[in-house]
Amino acid sequence: MLATASGVIGLFFPPFQYATLVVCLLSVALGLSLLIKRLNQHIWDVHLRSMRIIDMLDENVVAAHAMHVVVSRFPTCDMPTSSWSMKFPNLHALLELLDREEPKLIVEFGSGISTLLIASWIQERGVGRLVSFDHDAEWACKTKHYLDRHSLASVDVRVRPLKSIVSSGHRCIWYDTTEDDLKSLSGVDLVVVDGPPAGATGTPMSRLPAFEVLREQMSPKAVIVLDDASRAGERSVASSWDKSNPDFELSHIANLAILCRTDDGCSQVIGTDLDI
Repeated sequence: MLATASGVIGLFFPPFQYATLVVCLLSVALGLSLLIKRLNQHIWDVHLRSMRIIDMLDENVVAAHAMHVVVSRFPTCDMPTSSWSMKFPNLHALLELLDREEPKLIVEFGSGISTLLIASWIQERGVGRLVSFDHDAEWACKTKHYLDRHSLASVDVRVRPLKSIVSSGHRCIWYDTTEDDLKSLSGVDLVVVDGPPAGATGTPMSRLPAFEVLREQMSPKAVIVLDDASRAGERSVASSWDKSNPDFELSHIANLAILCRTDDGCSQVIGTDLDI
């Protein structure tokens, strides 16, 4: 076929013109090929940007729904948040967990809007106690202001500076809790680990000591909640806890890592029983 076409073209064009024509056709073909490649790349780039926009819209819808659920039930959760604060989808998940587990003694590392949520839940339920540790005296004072503003009394906010310690072979920056702190925490049903903030320590696994510090104080039905579970440091922390404590099982909901006693059945319903 090509030979026939070449022969036909050769009848109308001298050899030098024929060669020029072939070069021109090849150049056009190459140009079209490059154009098609660029168009395909552009279409793919537009597709990726569209998917990112859709993901962002989905995340915003989820966050807006979570905020509506939390604030509708507890208008007391009106404390201004920072980039370190627990996000509303996680607060929603925490609220569902509170409703299902009904803890009596809750310990929190890192105060803020999550403190208001837990305190509001305790006030609604009529029973319970929250002890919240924070390294930042100014932020803790702000948390106390909002607690007082809404007459949320079942909370003990304790300011404890950070210090360098070794936990499970890792150098960590953790709260300088006292022996009296630990003695006052017998029978902890729920531990919420939302501190120290990563930006305040410079060490990605600074939340690792939480489990070790409170291990002896935990009740038989204890649940441990770790915020920011998608970050590399927190993923390592959750994995370390899971491997070091075979009597606990790791699950995830929203951006929380949750460890429950294996014989409690908690992990079997995380993400299904919780209405997130």
